[in-house]
Amino acid sequence: MKKLFLISSFLLLSACGEPTLVLDVEYFTDEPELLDILETATENVIERMAFAIENQVPDIEVKNKGDKLRFTVGLMHKATADQLAESLARPLDVVFALQAEEGDTPDITNENYGDFVKTDLAGEHIQWVSAEGRESEDSGEANVAISLKEDGSKIWSDIVESNAGRKTGLFVRGGLVSLTTVKEGGTGSTIYISGIPSFTLARIFSEDIVVGTYAKFKVVK
Repeated sequence: MKKLFLISSFLLLSACGEPTLVLDVEYFTDEPELLDILETATENVIERMAFAIENQVPDIEVKNKGDKLRFTVGLMHKATADQLAESLARPLDVVFALQAEEGDTPDITNENYGDFVKTDLAGEHIQWVSAEGRESEDSGEANVAISLKEDGSKIWSDIVESNAGRKTGLFVRGGLVSLTTVKEGGTGSTIYISGIPSFTLARIFSEDIVVGTYAKFKVVK
């Protein structure tokens, strides 16, 4: 049985005045195997977000607090801690959209690839996301496998049946992250995104999605 957990965070200033963001993290699952993966993925996501702001890898300490994990993130600036907390609290917003055809009313416009029309498939239908490739060889192409829940599989099958040959875009937080062609007969419970330049990029993508899907952030001030 899945459980809904909350992630609460609060900002502390250490004795020397350096900002520290403390996150109490819990997830939408109680499966031990998934929790182990999510712990590592959460630490990696926090590290990447902080590095993108400060251009420096933060110090992160993880402690088990019973039914939750406590992430203590050492940063350089208080503004970074505020921005990081805000970013983690922002909904993931995953959208699957078809490239618009003549006569369609677009829902999304991308500067490079034009207009798109949203489908009924969204982040709430994702069961899990995993990177596929050789982790030890970070060269060549890798894949991402998006496993869908039962209702998501039905929606995807309907999309494929009616739109073979059309381009479908995957948008995360408003940005286009993947553009693939709907293939006839490509129904099922898993969507594969191929041609990713490296396993590292595939892993980053999968971690961002699973953390955003399984975690809810509540900032405590």
